[in-house]
Amino acid sequence: MRTSEEIYHRVRWDTRFDPARFVMGVSQRGAPPERMPLPRFTPGGEIPWHRVLFFEADGEVVWDRPSGVDRIDATDAGRVHAPRRLPSPYFTARTPHMFSAPKDVWAPVPEGVPASVLPAPLTLLTWNTLWDRYDSDRIDTARRRPLLLDALQAADADVIALQEAEPALLGLLLSTPWVRESYTFWADPAGRDVADCGLLLLSRLPVREAGLHVLGPHKAVAAVVVEGAEGPVTVAVTHLSSDHSANGAARREV
Repeated sequence: MRTSEEIYHRVRWDTRFDPARFVMGVSQRGAPPERMPLPRFTPGGEIPWHRVLFFEADGEVVWDRPSGVDRIDATDAGRVHAPRRLPSPYFTARTPHMFSAPKDVWAPVPEGVPASVLPAPLTLLTWNTLWDRYDSDRIDTARRRPLLLDALQAADADVIALQEAEPALLGLLLSTPWVRESYTFWADPAGRDVADCGLLLLSRLPVREAGLHVLGPHKAVAAVVVEGAEGPVTVAVTHLSSDHSANGAARREV
């Protein structure tokens, strides 16, 4: 039986596997195991390998420490059936989430969700929403955010890409009825992606892939592959250093 570390790295770096479809079970003292999407696990971080109890792919247990199960090579679960447009290791997979009304939570998009009627042409909106950390006394963020949500709804875009987004704005969006009814969020809303890099993607088209490429501290590229009327379309969003940063123009050129 291979170790949990070997299984993790096999899934993470073997292009035949889709890390976004794997879940890890982590032991907790006096409580059931915590379930964690594999892309959120940090090797060498706070969770040691001996606390990893199992790996699931597409809901199937493919490795289980207590029972000695190790069948990752004996199943098609978690396998890539078509070449990825956001391949590892350049992109780290993210798990798209959609709102589940019966459970009143944002949950991973289930397999086999019926495709909506696809528009032609696809409409895309991109918007720098302004950090609240600069000039907060001048930009009246509390007043701007509700107006921003109204403008986004009026734009009626198939894909929304925001920069300089913050957790407070994410919370407003995810609690808004029109977002919950029609849009898929590109990652796990409980994760730190928005807080760390300020990037946010919403799509009302089926999301086939999602990923993040880290450029440096607080800088990244977030991307989704959505199903358009004429086939898959990749949409990426980034935010480079502004002139609030020392030597910002030179940083953008690099």
